[in-house]
Amino acid sequence: MCRLLYPFKNGRLMDYWQMVYTYFVDQGFPEALLDFVCIHQDEADQITTLIESKQPDSILEIGTFIGLSTGVLALASAPTSTLVCVDPNFPVDIFSNNFKHPESRGCFEFVRTMLEHFGIHQKVVLLEGYFSCISVSYQERFIAQGGNTDLIESNNITVVGERIGEYAPYDLVFVDGDHSLEFVYSDLSLVHRYLSEDGIIILHDLDPRGHWGKDVAAGVTQFLQNYAGFSIIIHENLGLLYKET
Repeated sequence: MCRLLYPFKNGRLMDYWQMVYTYFVDQGFPEALLDFVCIHQDEADQITTLIESKQPDSILEIGTFIGLSTGVLALASAPTSTLVCVDPNFPVDIFSNNFKHPESRGCFEFVRTMLEHFGIHQKVVLLEGYFSCISVSYQERFIAQGGNTDLIESNNITVVGERIGEYAPYDLVFVDGDHSLEFVYSDLSLVHRYLSEDGIIILHDLDPRGHWGKDVAAGVTQFLQNYAGFSIIIHENLGLLYKET
């Protein structure tokens, strides 16, 4: 079962991660910022292999930022598949100020430009807002890094999770949003209702040695305790949550 659910990199994979990573570096994004916030190559390779094996018709991404993982998901999946992305679309400053890269434009501006660059924008739907509930941790992080609170308040960000039902059920879901226990649990509690029978939820940042690993793991544990019929396989920083059959 583990080999079926968790295939790993082989020499035949196209390196979609390197394509998108190089694109963002060429756009002036610091590598340190990309390495801190976005998925790494080994994680992208595992996700790519899973997509090529599973051939999902509909994919959901919770937490997009500027779109490195989005590009990998879109490039690796079939041209006829649909990728739905949910993100608050905050100014990039929410993370980039600490890396001496001030950028007041919203994340989705960079996502759209990247998707158009690779010619994959037609298959991607961008939904601006929180997924399952209002998150104050984003706001606190933004303020702590010197961000202008007016930029958040003026955006009037709402919860948009129910809108994903239009494109459900989802064969693959990538969860990389708010990493606090409460919001990981809240996101999973909502998204599992829209999962196909053999769908898989990929969770990012589960390595306990990482910055968010313990909180993400705690949120997953709470979900498993309250929702019967699910199991998880964890390998380093990624976890696969799936329905037991």
